[in-house]
Amino acid sequence: MQQSTTLSIHEQIEGSQEMFAGAFTGEWKPVYRSAAYRLALSISAVFMIVVIVAFIAAIAGLGWLLYWHTTENTWMVTQGLGDSKRLGLLAYSAGGVFGLVLLIFLVYPVVWLFAPKPPPPDVSEVYAGEEPRLFAFVEMVCVKMNAPAPRRIFITGEANASAEMMGGLLGLFGPSRLGLHIGLPLVAGMDATSFAAVLAHEFGHFSQGAGMRATALLHRMSYWMLQAAYRPGGADAIIGGMLKPNSPAVFKLVGFLLGAAIWVVRLILKIVLIAGFAIAQAMSRRMEFDADAHAARFVGSAAAQAVWPKVYALGLASGEVDQMMAEHWKNKRLPEDLPMLIASFSKRLSPDARSSIKQMMEDKRTGWFESHPATGRRMAYIDSLREPGIFRLDEPARSLFTNFDETSKRASYNHFKERVGDEIFTATFVPAETIFAGLKQEEERSGLCLKYLGFEPAEWRPLVLGMKELTPSSDPQKSWARVKEARATLSQSAGAARAAVDEFVKADKALLDAAASPAAFDLGIGKIDDGLGFEERTRPRVGAAAAKAQPALMASAAAMDVALDAGAARVGACLRLLASRGIESRLPGAAALRERAAVLVTAHAALANAFMEMKQLREESRRLLVYCYYSDHPKHKESVKEPLRALSDTVRDRLASLRADLGAVSSAFDGVDGVPTNLGEAVVRDSPGWREYGHICETAMGAVSRYAVVNRRTTLELIEIAAKVEAGLTKAANRSAQGEAKASQTA
Repeated sequence: MQQSTTLSIHEQIEGSQEMFAGAFTGEWKPVYRSAAYRLALSISAVFMIVVIVAFIAAIAGLGWLLYWHTTENTWMVTQGLGDSKRLGLLAYSAGGVFGLVLLIFLVYPVVWLFAPKPPPPDVSEVYAGEEPRLFAFVEMVCVKMNAPAPRRIFITGEANASAEMMGGLLGLFGPSRLGLHIGLPLVAGMDATSFAAVLAHEFGHFSQGAGMRATALLHRMSYWMLQAAYRPGGADAIIGGMLKPNSPAVFKLVGFLLGAAIWVVRLILKIVLIAGFAIAQAMSRRMEFDADAHAARFVGSAAAQAVWPKVYALGLASGEVDQMMAEHWKNKRLPEDLPMLIASFSKRLSPDARSSIKQMMEDKRTGWFESHPATGRRMAYIDSLREPGIFRLDEPARSLFTNFDETSKRASYNHFKERVGDEIFTATFVPAETIFAGLKQEEERSGLCLKYLGFEPAEWRPLVLGMKELTPSSDPQKSWARVKEARATLSQSAGAARAAVDEFVKADKALLDAAASPAAFDLGIGKIDDGLGFEERTRPRVGAAAAKAQPALMASAAAMDVALDAGAARVGACLRLLASRGIESRLPGAAALRERAAVLVTAHAALANAFMEMKQLREESRRLLVYCYYSDHPKHKESVKEPLRALSDTVRDRLASLRADLGAVSSAFDGVDGVPTNLGEAVVRDSPGWREYGHICETAMGAVSRYAVVNRRTTLELIEIAAKVEAGLTKAANRSAQGEAKASQTA
């Protein structure tokens, strides 16, 4: 069992490798490259050689034919064809144009092979003088792993890390020019051991010299063939000119033949493109397994596996933060430290989000054209290695940076500048603490909910108190007995409810997909595009998943309902006791709690009343997203018009109805500008115009998301108040019992 290490790294010389020496507990042993890795590399090499040789041969052959034609067929001009020199000149010119255009068509896209890959606009480079500690750590790890060190290190505001071979095509054949990209949310949200696992994974890629070159070249070749096969170019323009109505007949004939030849060449390129891309992705997947083995050997299998939920949580949190920033940007307010905000969000994810992370980690399905193996397969592979690890450092990953706060602020600025452009100069940057101070409370309340109820309800199977307003208990003794009874019920049913949440979320998602999928299938689409996020994408598989999900949903809902009813009874009874007369003498601060609870209960009741309509909006917005997605598709543009119009009108009317109904009730929380608001504004926000399809869809999906967030926040704070009431009354009852016992003893 590897022991944890906590180092006083701040007492060491800044930028010295001695800062981390104590965290290394063993010696590195090279990772054996599997037979599958070597086979994939061999296939990649053979494919590249065959394609390159065939391409060079095709160009050389075509060039030779063009040369032969222009030098050997001059008789067509001097003698003519038949009795016509003009016809001979046209035939000679047509042959030359045919060969030249076809040669240009094949040669021109080659420039894409040599073009250097520009860095993303939100990436900035960090230097050793700015972050000596990071550079010292990176160098030390590379030395330990016997991996080449990166020449340059870049920072971003994305929750991801990557390795790249820089310098364009020529960089693949010279000395290794490696670049390391570090997403600072990973640093902000991880401990040093987890972050070291991420780096070890990337350094594992660094050690894959031949593999990195092969996949980089294959991807460049695929991109080149993609441009040649699908992108219109100069050859298409020349053919178009030849086929104009007023063109000579011989030009039209040449244009037709040239178009046919290019069509055949493009068909061949498409076939080669698909094969090359599949080989490149297969090689990439083997490289990922190999890099995972490096990470496991460095930090241990258990620590390497523990990285995955953190990475997924940070990724989901990034999406939530993007939505939040869109709201804050309306007031030109942005956080100066985006990575810390994302890290804070990752710790207060909803049960539904946590369940989706669990499902992603268990998923073992991998497609032919996916660059990474399914996470479930990677987790199983890492577990099978049983690596003890040679590194352990129980410090925040931020401690590996000398000036993390300043570096993080720079990455945040670049991240936002790439998104808003020059309008960044009108922004007010505020300390991230002002935004995520409330998130810390939510994180604590979520933990309290788990202790108080024994589980946290799913977003779409929430706790419903059944109270329209805060009213006092008619019989406090009965209410207290109800609290005890509900507590006993929860102690027996909470475990089953907690286990059922994951199953409910999974089944609910499958049924939501099943309800929305006809929007695509009825358009004649056989397989839904991957970009729409459907778990299953064909009609038979969607139907099978729905048939399996329906009984699973009912069973999981039944398991949760027992605990939900008991939880509602326990919280409701405590709130009624809080509203009862004389509570102040037994519960300090009862007046302030009662005032806050009254606002929360009213908001909770309004949200509960809107629940069924919001569920309907959730399904409709999912279908509307499908229609909007395919409305730009040339093949489906016309057929989607009518259903898109009808559904967008329905969704817009529903949004207006929800905004009006919820607008009559004050929100328990201030708006993004810090000003009190109503629930309609807090949930629906915008009022999209008629037939503004994209805006309507965006508003609807945003409303669904915000409803779940506001409802959860309201419920969690009510549970917190109920827990305070119950704890206070229990303490008062204990004091009273102790006093009576003392009095009895005295008597």
